Order: sequence, then structure tokens, then C-alpha cells
Amino acid sequence: ERDRILVWECYAKQADGRILVQTFSPNWPSHDLRESFHLSYEHGEYPFVDAVYEIKDKGFYSPRGICELLFPFEASLCATWNHKHDAMAFYNQPAFRLEKEIPNIGNIRPKPGSVLPFGVAPVVNPQPAISWDQEMVSTRQVAEQRVQNPDYGMGQVLNTKNRRSATEIESINAQAGQNVDLRMRLFRIALANLYKQSYSLLLQFDQQDLAFRYMDESGMLPQQALHNAYVIEPKGGLDLVSRQMRLQQAVQRKQLFAQSPWIDGVELDKSILELDDPSLIKRLIRDPKIKEQDEAADEFKTIPALMLGAPIPPIAGQNYALRVNALMAYVQQAAQQNLQMPPGGSEAIMQRLQALLAAWEQQDANAARAARKQIEDFFSQGQAQAQPL
Repeated sequence: ERDRILVWECYAKQADGRILVQTFSPNWPSHDLRESFHLSYEHGEYPFVDAVYEIKDKGFYSPRGICELLFPFEASLCATWNHKHDAMAFYNQPAFRLEKEIPNIGNIRPKPGSVLPFGVAPVVNPQPAISWDQEMVSTRQVAEQRVQNPDYGMGQVLNTKNRRSATEIESINAQAGQNVDLRMRLFRIALANLYKQSYSLLLQFDQQDLAFRYMDESGMLPQQALHNAYVIEPKGGLDLVSRQMRLQQAVQRKQLFAQSPWIDGVELDKSILELDDPSLIKRLIRDPKIKEQDEAADEFKTIPALMLGAPIPPIAGQNYALRVNALMAYVQQAAQQNLQMPPGGSEAIMQRLQALLAAWEQQDANAARAARKQIEDFFSQGQAQAQPL
């Protein structure tokens, strides 16, 4: 186009390691559009990253992408398709052979239901040496295998009697998944180089912007954290692409390590909520110590009602051991201070203790029976001091 100028920006690494940038137009290569300069980036790399699709020979143009890999198969399918239609044109409009001379051959127009004159016979073309459809399906299957695109039965176009089993499809999925994971690993290598360049530019030109946001949290990064001693590696893989797969793995992990004493159960629950909705962590996850304090405070709130003789049954899911300790702490303190309880209050407290101990025995029979023995000793002997339950 007359009003369009093509501009090339060429990078050349010199002997001293610096990168020289030259800007010119291929229509006038001897004229510089701007003065040549050296890149001032401290990372010393070209300002772009080569994300390869395959590992092959050295050189920028040696690795090929999907389009280049599938180009020979596309050309073969196009040629086969054209040959198929050429053959269909010959078969649908056959030529005729004359056994004797017939005047006005141009007046003969074959059409459905017409009768050809004597001595005219169609030329029968031989059957093609190959099956066009089978050849195209075979070419497509090779192309799918070349780029590791799973085929779940499309190759059964010619043979629909034998359907693929679930085991075969799972095997295809597993093999395709391994190859996709390998492709992603190659891409993460290029992505790591890109992150390294970006972080280097941040350290060089923008160390004042310390604000960051991660998920639902915002904060300020300390100045001491900005240095180049990090090893940057992007996280990701085939199992991290599917959110449903990651959630299923988190649930399985919770079921597998739920009773393990070396695994933090709260963190397991957080890993599931992070995949579901990260904002739920602040609303649902509570510190176990704070929860114990809240439950002990809740048990203390029941004491005025018990002193009035109101029966309060235990609720399923409560920490019965913690509530027994809280209630006994009040009873021990009242005994030390020689406080007189109303008859209905003493009876309500004993009923509350018996109900909590019975519920506790359903969870941990040995601990509950030991606590019951200490409580009985305390009331029978009238001790002012008692051992912790």
C-alpha cells in the first residue's frame, strides 16, 4: 500500500555481550529510521521469549508448531479429496463409445429414462486402486497421533460394529494426558524465562510499586523482599488445569489423611475451600483455640439457668470434655468460696454433668470414665481442690 511503511526492528548480539538494536525499512535498508542503540536491560537477553512446541535441533526456526506439523497431512487430505471428486465426476458423467458411425452425435443428450441409439455404449471405468474414504481416515488418524489429539471413536467411521470399550478410552486419555503434560512442561520453561525477564525489569525500573494482590487479599511487599536471589518457576500441570479434578483430589486427600496425627486437618479443609470459594475460608475456618474459648464461654452462660433448676441437655457435635471441665471449674471455685447453691441448682448441675459425661462416653469411653471417677471422688469426699480432668 502506498501510505504504509514496513518497519523492521533487528536485534544483534555483539562480541561484548550487549544487544544492538537497529530500526529500518526493508524497502530502504541502508537508511536507519532511528539511531541504533544498545539495550539497557540488566538481564542481558532479547526482549522476547521463544515458546517452542517441540524439542528439536538448535536454531530459532527449528522447532515447529501445530500448524507446521499438520501442514503435510492437510495437503495430503486436500489432494485425496480433490482426486475423489474428480473420480466422482467421471463416474457420474461417463464417456460413450461408438461401435459404428452415427451422424449428428451432438444431438445425443443422455438423461434419465432416455434410450441411446444402436451402437452407443458407456465406457466403464475401472474401480479405483484405493478407497478414498479409508485413505482420508488413515491420514487423519496419523495427524491426530502426531499432535496427540485423542480419538474417541471418530476413526470407527468405516467399521461401526466393534465399539471402543471404556478401558480403551481410559487408556487413550492417559496417554494423551501424559503428552499434553509434556507440552505444558515445555511451555512452562519458556514462561519461566518470561517471568525472569519481567521480574528483572521490575527490579531495574520500578522498585517503588510494592502493592500486590493475591486471591482476595491485598498488601504491601517489604522493600527488603525485592532482590534477584529468587528461583522463579511457574506452577502448573495437567492436573492443575481442571478445577473439578483439583477439587476431587483435595477431597480424596482429606479422606486419606483425616485421621493422620502428622497432618493439619484445618489446612486440609482450607485446601478444599480454596478450590471452591477462597472467600469462605475467613467465614468458615476458625482457630481451634478460639473455638475452644468460645465453647467454654458458652458453657459458662448456661450456669445461671442451671442455678434456677432449668434442665439443659447437651447438643450433638459439641466438645463435651471441654464443657465438663468448664462446669467442674465453676463447681470447684464455688466449693473453695463456700457458696451455697439452691437445691434445684445442684440437682440441675449434676444432671448436666451426667448428660455431658454420657455423651462424652460415645466419643471417648476411657477418657469419659476417668473423668467420671474424678468427679465422683470430688463430690463424695467434698474436696475443695481437685485434679484437672
